[in-house]
Amino acid sequence: MDNLTNQQINQGLYRRLQAGSLYAPYMPASDCSSKLLGRGDTSFAITNMAATARKYQHHTKLLTLRFFSSYKSLYSLCSALHQFLFWHFQYAIDGDAQMLRSPACSWASRHSGIDCKSYTIFGSTVLLNMGIKHYMRRIVQPSHPDGYTHVYLVIPKNQKTANLNSGYYVIDGTINTEKELPYLKKDDVLMSSSANQSVGKALSAPAQPTLTDVMNASYTASTQIAQLTHEQIVAQRTQVTNLVGTILASSAEITGIFFPPALIVGAAIEAVTAIVSLAFLTLSNPCGAAFYKADYINQHLKDEFYPQFSQRIQYLQKHLEQGSYPAAIPVLNLVLREVDLAYAQYHAEINRSHENECSKNALLAYQFFFNHIKTTVNQLYNNIRILLKMHGYRLNEKEVKGSSTSRIWYMIVPITGTKVTAPYRVLTLDSDAPKGVYPLNHPSPFGAWLNEQAAHIASLYGTDKANAYRSEMQPFEAQIAAIRRDFSISTIIQLIREQRLQDQEHTVYQKYDTEYRHELQAEAAKQKETFARAIAAQAAELKRIASVNRADSLTRLKNVGKIAQDNANKKKKLAQEEQKKLLLLGTFVVAALYLIK
Repeated sequence: MDNLTNQQINQGLYRRLQAGSLYAPYMPASDCSSKLLGRGDTSFAITNMAATARKYQHHTKLLTLRFFSSYKSLYSLCSALHQFLFWHFQYAIDGDAQMLRSPACSWASRHSGIDCKSYTIFGSTVLLNMGIKHYMRRIVQPSHPDGYTHVYLVIPKNQKTANLNSGYYVIDGTINTEKELPYLKKDDVLMSSSANQSVGKALSAPAQPTLTDVMNASYTASTQIAQLTHEQIVAQRTQVTNLVGTILASSAEITGIFFPPALIVGAAIEAVTAIVSLAFLTLSNPCGAAFYKADYINQHLKDEFYPQFSQRIQYLQKHLEQGSYPAAIPVLNLVLREVDLAYAQYHAEINRSHENECSKNALLAYQFFFNHIKTTVNQLYNNIRILLKMHGYRLNEKEVKGSSTSRIWYMIVPITGTKVTAPYRVLTLDSDAPKGVYPLNHPSPFGAWLNEQAAHIASLYGTDKANAYRSEMQPFEAQIAAIRRDFSISTIIQLIREQRLQDQEHTVYQKYDTEYRHELQAEAAKQKETFARAIAAQAAELKRIASVNRADSLTRLKNVGKIAQDNANKKKKLAQEEQKKLLLLGTFVVAALYLIK
């Protein structure tokens, strides 16, 4: 690289950035006046970088809490952070004018570009906030043997001792790989945070409003709707709509080959929150004798439906992220059963005769809620189906009949309402082992199966690749055998443990069969486009709903004003008539007095 100019290096490391609108509300503004400047190259003291990360650790606390604190494994956290850095910050070499940017400055500069030092500082602050021990590592590269020219993060797998001999993960935001670049010499600086510095119970909630915050605010507004002006109602709905549109549109930012489970499930939670919060802004029903009233429904949506839905979806997310797909299916089945049966019961309740017209009108007002809850859950189901397919699983669906009395969630119509028997979806999971994965019920021993796989690799890419593949796969034989002969654990736990090994087998196979990997990437690209369109359509529909609600509220306000004006006119007319009567009476009195006189 000695012969390459800075411009050529920048072009070689250029990446098309993702929008980043999902993360922007959680980063402080910066004019980059606080960045530290120095002269020299990457040999510029690494201790200054460490000091910069500790000084500006607070810049990423909200970001860490919102997007990185839920990862259950060290590997998944490191992988997610690496992908975030690579796809949201452009690379631009600093050269001689060294810039140690704060995280806020890096975010402000992400389109113009940052270099390896700023990638490292930003990533370090997130790890510090998580309480993850890590090293800033600078290296002497073979292409530049005269000095340190590159720096990145190294995260030890053994977090107790921080001993790198037990293995480590690499986060290098300049390149789209988790592998470490070759080096001639290294220099490490240990970074760690005390417990009270890391995100956890001590860290306050984000200052920027979440959709849950808006939901609570919306409910408060709906209970005081009579005191609100039309402008205030519109402002509330606009706040909800804008926030929903930003989050859902940003949910289409998908990195890597596979859909991140957190993105799939998170989009469902955000969409449902938005739907519920918009329902809160429905004007309260004035009919006091009605069984179904908006204020009652809204409160129970907030207190009973949404917490139940959110909790189950988060359980689902946990299992998907851990790769425990068999354990995820019962949770998804519960969600499908609740939504399918409640949807059927709601329509039966609408169609029956109601003595109180206000009750029926209140039910009809929530039709958009049911339609879009069902749409959201269907999209979630379809995206999970895609995710599982890419991991070698097939979802089988069948319909069974069930009674609405078996429901457990509140969804507008109480469980004790009009009883219906309706179909709901039940899913089962089958394993379609993808290429390079030893199937659960394969008739041949692992060794014979591996020879078949290696022969296929050899026919495509040569004997050397086949031998390397066989060598890397061989350790799985003992691990699989240990799981299958452990009868002290349940069958489902065995499946979960072996699935984790299967994911690793699949990853290894893709390294050697590049044609197969390209096929997966092409399929993922198509699904990504479909997912993005679905999310965009959902955001647009929610905005349309909010627009309809605004128009309805304006119409109602106009009607209220018209009624008030009509009442005022009636009172004025009555007053005028009374005045005429008094004048006439006065005339009679005067005439009578004159006659008496």
